[in-house]
Amino acid sequence: MVSLLLIISFLLHLISLYAIYQLFQYVKKQERDGNDMTHLFESYLQEFKEENSILKEQIRKNKHMESPSPNQEKVVMSEKKLHKKEEAVAEETRDEDAFKPLEMDREDQVEASLESRVLQLESQGFLSGEIAKKLECGKTEVELILNLYKKRNTNA
Repeated sequence: MVSLLLIISFLLHLISLYAIYQLFQYVKKQERDGNDMTHLFESYLQEFKEENSILKEQIRKNKHMESPSPNQEKVVMSEKKLHKKEEAVAEETRDEDAFKPLEMDREDQVEASLESRVLQLESQGFLSGEIAKKLECGKTEVELILNLYKKRNTNA
């Protein structure tokens, strides 16, 4: 009985040592993969830095090429001052308008559909060719609308 327990204990120790070895190998692999990922991200970061420096250099070149003359700077400054004054006036107007009642002077405009205009002109006695000319659309389109309308009315 004791020998059976010693054999089971020995087997369990061997299995646990094998499991520990496998975990150790797995951890080493993860560290290598982590280092590979770190190097990959570092290379990407280096590429981004290089591209950014190239872009900054191009922007500097464009700014030097487009640097305004003293007269242009004065115009730009006066435009900025004018813009600030316009904003101030707009702000005052907004404050005044906040207490005014809304004006309802607007009228809604409704545009009739092509189908309704075709049917209206047809009811007035115009032929399909004349309707097409007046509405600036195709004669076959007008005839199609009229035929569909007649079929709807006969089926209803």
